[in-house]
Amino acid sequence: MQKYIKLFEDFGSSELKDLQADSNSNWNSVRDRIQSLHDFTIINFKNRDGYLSFLDNCGEDCVKQSYYTGFGKGVKRCPSVFINSVKNLTDDEVKQYGVINHMIGKQGDPNIELKIDGKTETIGNEVVSTLSQNEVYPEDHFKLGSVFYKFINFFS
Repeated sequence: MQKYIKLFEDFGSSELKDLQADSNSNWNSVRDRIQSLHDFTIINFKNRDGYLSFLDNCGEDCVKQSYYTGFGKGVKRCPSVFINSVKNLTDDEVKQYGVINHMIGKQGDPNIELKIDGKTETIGNEVVSTLSQNEVYPEDHFKLGSVFYKFINFFS
């Protein structure tokens, strides 16, 4: 059996940005941003094409993650990005990039806005994480590296 080594790969700008973002951030930086109530946006895409198109046109550093949704109707794993700032999407951008939904956390506000189909809802105000997907199943959740996380309502 012969083994071949690929010495040169031609990456598109969105793929390079994706590789750089994935290697520069980790779960700890994302968790700290959420728990410190700093600005952030999470955008969940229907397919890879919309995701790559968004990366090509986005001027922000994006952290690559996966979004798991559709429990009870067949689980679907979708591309997702975490951005360290507030990024409000227009209705046209939602259609153009094939966005399922997006979440916005604002500086000092413990509640996270979920924007879907032109409507805004408030979702959980706390993030929990685990290394086992079984512990976040069956709710919608995210995977970043080897960590699964989801938002929950936590009232003291």
